[in-house]
Amino acid sequence: MAAAAVIRPILYLADDVVWVQGPSGAIRVPDDPVRHCLDCIDDDTLLLGAQILATVDVLAAAIHRAIGTVSGGTEFVPELTVAHPSHWGMPRRGVFEAAARRCADDVAMVPAALVVPVPSSGTRWIVLECAALSTTATVVELDRHGAPNVVSCALAPETGTLDLSEDPAQVTVIDRLVRDAADGRSIEAVYVIGTAADDVLGILTTGIGSTVVSVPPATMVERRSEAQPTDQQDRTASWVSPGPTRTPAPPHRRWHVPPATVAVVVAATIGVAVAVAVALWPVRAPDVSGRTEPLERFEIGSASMHLPEEWGVRAAEPGRLELVPDGVSGRRIVVISVDVAAGSDRVAIARTLERRIVERGPDGPFSGFDPEKEFAGRVGVSYLETPDDQSSVRWHVLVENDLQMSVGCQFREGEWESLAADCEQAVRSIEVASN
Repeated sequence: MAAAAVIRPILYLADDVVWVQGPSGAIRVPDDPVRHCLDCIDDDTLLLGAQILATVDVLAAAIHRAIGTVSGGTEFVPELTVAHPSHWGMPRRGVFEAAARRCADDVAMVPAALVVPVPSSGTRWIVLECAALSTTATVVELDRHGAPNVVSCALAPETGTLDLSEDPAQVTVIDRLVRDAADGRSIEAVYVIGTAADDVLGILTTGIGSTVVSVPPATMVERRSEAQPTDQQDRTASWVSPGPTRTPAPPHRRWHVPPATVAVVVAATIGVAVAVAVALWPVRAPDVSGRTEPLERFEIGSASMHLPEEWGVRAAEPGRLELVPDGVSGRRIVVISVDVAAGSDRVAIARTLERRIVERGPDGPFSGFDPEKEFAGRVGVSYLETPDDQSSVRWHVLVENDLQMSVGCQFREGEWESLAADCEQAVRSIEVASN
């Protein structure tokens, strides 16, 4: 069955600006932190002025500001299509989608190459995505129904518009990139997005052996999506860069937002239900590798975990275990075990959890949602709950053998360091018996 037509606003992030479709056309919303979010998408946190903030929170704030600008102050829209760099794999798209879901009930992710308007003639072309520090070449061709599809993608991770401006001879890298992406296929034209600098466009036009056409970002967000792009996202999952390892840019090319920007970021972030004062988790996890104290085993259904012997059970009921340390107040670890549908994985559980968090609205107690957070050597869903003004709960959710295990580590404000090692021990030691 053909996909039903869907008309939804499209959002596209470029250097220092967010483009979004408004009631009367494309709207350009200047936003300094955008470039830093894209550059540091593999990092959990960003340094903004003198503050460390979660990357997903800063990205959500930028999207929130753009949506608010075009909607006259409305902080939430029913549907939103977000264009992401075409070479991004699922981990990076997940961060972007998590940020967008704080501003929209239904978010569709689509490669930026597919929001470039389809040319009036030709069946195969290349979209050149020019960022400050890198360049992506994506081959797009029409299928038999006339719909654009991604065929291949190639990345030049160390050559971007800054390099071309400083050394025009670097265009040979881009020319080779285009040829590698084409892989012998005939290409009608190369469409350039992500830069409006005349000097860079001139360098590309001179140095690439193809017809080069600049695509204004306004035309990318003004067009209408003809169908949900979820199927295309699934089809491209095999060729996009998976990004499982964190490869931040070299130190001398890291971006640093001046302090004047911080106030804007923090104020807007609070507006999307992020309590900055408590959402700043330590950049470096505490070292517990040398711990040798005796451990106590705790069981909950088919799962078990180990904690230092000073921890004991304060309350227990089917599917829920509450643990507290002897002689210490203000700290506890809550473990919740829930059976899930056969074959459920972390991605499915993350979507469900995130939707429930969004339903609580911008004034809810949750923030810092991360669908793929590595903690205690394990990858799971993570978010922060602030039930009151005095304490916070750092939740880590694992999915294994059709069982969802949620570990909530509650601590008073400013006392995370005292609980961090035991929280790590709890998550690290979880074992789920095979079905």
